Amino acid sequence: MTSQLPLYILAQNHELPEYQFMDSLTLKWIESNKPNFEDVSIIKIEPSTIIDKYIKRYSPKIEWFQNESLISTMHG
Repeated sequence: MTSQLPLYILAQNHELPEYQFMDSLTLKWIESNKPNFEDVSIIKIEPSTIIDKYIKRYSPKIEWFQNESLISTMHG
C-alpha cells in the first residue's frame, strides 16, 4: 500500500486527486489554520437588490421556454 500525502499538501502543490478522502493531518491543519471570522467585515445586501439587479437581468425571456410549466422552476 502506498502512502499518500495529506490533502492540504496536495492542495498546496495543485495536485489534488479526483476523489478526496479526509485525513487526520489535513483536519489538524484546517483546525490550526482556520480564519478568524471576527476580523472579517460582512457586506449586507438586501435580497430585493439581488433579485432586481441580477436575477431579473440575467434570466431568460419567458418566450424562450418551450414548456410553460418549467418557467419558474429551478431547472427551467
